Amino acid sequence: MSPKVVVFCFLMGVVQTLEINVFPTLPIILEKSENELCDAESRQYLENLNNFTLWAHEMRDSCAQTATGVLRGNGYNMGNMVECLTANAPFPTQYCLVILKANVSSSTTNRDPLSLEFDPNGNVIDKLYDYKDITKSPRNTIRMGWCAPASCNPRIAQKALNDYVKNHNYLLKEENVSFSVDIPAVLCKTSTDESKWDNLDVAFCVVTITLLLIVGVGTTLDYRKMFKSNENSMWREILVAFSAIKSYQSLTKRSQSASSMRILFGIKSLAFFGIIGGHRLCIFINGPMFTEDYLEHLFRSPLIKTQLHVDLLVDTFFFIGGLLVTYGIMDLLDKNRYNPSLLVLLRYLRLTPIYAYIIFFHATLLYRSGSGVLWETVVGAERKNCRENWWTGILYISNIVNSNNFCIISSWYLSCDFHFFLLAIILVYVLHKNNWIGFAGLGVGTLLMMAITFYLTYAYRRPAMLRFYKDFLANPMPFIDFQLIYIKSYTRGAPYFVGICAGYLYHKLKDTDFNLSKKRFLITLFASYLVLIAVVLASNIFYDPYHEYNAVESSFFGSTFRLIWAIGTFGFVFAVSFGPHGILYNFLSWSNFEVLAKLTYGAYLVHIGFQYRDVASSVAPGKFWLSDMLLTVISDAVWCFILSFGLYLAIEQPFKALINVLIMGKKKNFTLNIPVEKLPNKFENSKL
Repeated sequence: MSPKVVVFCFLMGVVQTLEINVFPTLPIILEKSENELCDAESRQYLENLNNFTLWAHEMRDSCAQTATGVLRGNGYNMGNMVECLTANAPFPTQYCLVILKANVSSSTTNRDPLSLEFDPNGNVIDKLYDYKDITKSPRNTIRMGWCAPASCNPRIAQKALNDYVKNHNYLLKEENVSFSVDIPAVLCKTSTDESKWDNLDVAFCVVTITLLLIVGVGTTLDYRKMFKSNENSMWREILVAFSAIKSYQSLTKRSQSASSMRILFGIKSLAFFGIIGGHRLCIFINGPMFTEDYLEHLFRSPLIKTQLHVDLLVDTFFFIGGLLVTYGIMDLLDKNRYNPSLLVLLRYLRLTPIYAYIIFFHATLLYRSGSGVLWETVVGAERKNCRENWWTGILYISNIVNSNNFCIISSWYLSCDFHFFLLAIILVYVLHKNNWIGFAGLGVGTLLMMAITFYLTYAYRRPAMLRFYKDFLANPMPFIDFQLIYIKSYTRGAPYFVGICAGYLYHKLKDTDFNLSKKRFLITLFASYLVLIAVVLASNIFYDPYHEYNAVESSFFGSTFRLIWAIGTFGFVFAVSFGPHGILYNFLSWSNFEVLAKLTYGAYLVHIGFQYRDVASSVAPGKFWLSDMLLTVISDAVWCFILSFGLYLAIEQPFKALINVLIMGKKKNFTLNIPVEKLPNKFENSKL
């Protein structure tokens, strides 16, 4: 035998006994566990592997053989769950996502831990080291798909795998790197798992079918114009309220609101597109990806930091809501038709049916709509929250009571909005009776909310704003910044109060011929644009990992930037509303925006479940590019508005019409149109 062959054989022997992979390879079987059945079935699995038995090789083939891409941020090597669970082994099989973590004591160099650059000739430990930078994904953790007999339950497997990596011979032991294994039961699924439908699932289907039948009957009655001899029949009016024909006519009917209000349709629709994009970006960031290094560089770019601050568009919604509510209530006060208790009742009854239906869906059939190894952690947790805390949603207290586990994460907005509406009923009444006292009340309320935000940010030494990094997106609800400030009504009201001031001004100007000259229009528009841009650019500072934390600076900015954004929005809206009606006005008041604006409430409710389902059903790490995200956002928007269209025809508009029939009786001219979620059909003809 030649010396070269001897050397080659020697090296192959070293490779077999000393693993050179960064992360150790998971074993095929558990050789010694605490369960005799697990050991016996594992030996049977190994014997059949050696005999080239198909089912055994399918089990092995479904496993992630080695950790790949982890140094570039890929935290998932998922294997093939379906192949594992359908391998037709003589025993039940189990697929688990095993979490393997490298425990690195320290870096080998004094390199900048916040830098994205690494010396290619440096030590690999510099990348494995946990550098405590929330802008980057950790390289010391990998989740690997692993298939084994179901008798090797997660607790047994975790202990056996920890013993395995402790005694395994791998190269990085020389650098004092150890590994630990965690197998949460929620990340395991067996071939015998069977998710049975329960009474709630059946009840949701019954409710849905019943609604569709009623819509069908109401549409038929409306189409055939039956019961002509009894046009005033209460039963006919109730059934016809569910007519899809009438609902569609309501959706497409051009409103009679003042010309100065029409641009709000466009602003609201475009703001909603931005919110969908922001939430989709968050889903991308938190999902399995193999392009983390690309994303980390994007986190440092002004473009992506601007998109991550899309929560400012929620403040735009609050501003528009305050404007519309004030405009409508002022109109009622002028006509001596102000009834606060009836206003609250009507608003609650109009908003809640579709909201309750979506909660019901999240508690039932959303869970039945797919599967995946992450399904239980995402959609399963959502179902649990909705079944336990549905009542906090429909009472609009989910941002206060059990706020760590409320249903539909984006629904905190609805609770805040309802609380602000209750305040607006009082404040607008005072403003109408005595504008000085009213404005003083608004000023005190705004300053109080800003003071609370300042105190909480300073006392808890929190960042100036909620930053949408992976540490937050991995588990948003219990995150301290989300709970402490972001979702609380007493910290988010400033934009709504600015909207109340705007609504008061719009109402005062509605019967006048007030218009801005071209010069004042340009000055106001440009100044507002500068204010909005300044808020966004200033916010980017707090996404800079090199920016040194200062409690006073963070508290001051955190307590003021939403108010400043709302003031800038007010200036922009006012300039376009009352300035020369050029291209900008014509675009924002485009009639199709009015239809989209009416559908934004339903679309807002359905879009987050749609995106949850997407990430929970991931079977492999995906890639993230801005172009891909743009296409996905367009797809999200299309599907959300399609679903919202169906909900509008079947629930939202029919229940609104039903409320008019049952509560308002035969006052045909009444329309309840002072919502935040969509713009009014008729302010001028509102009667209470």
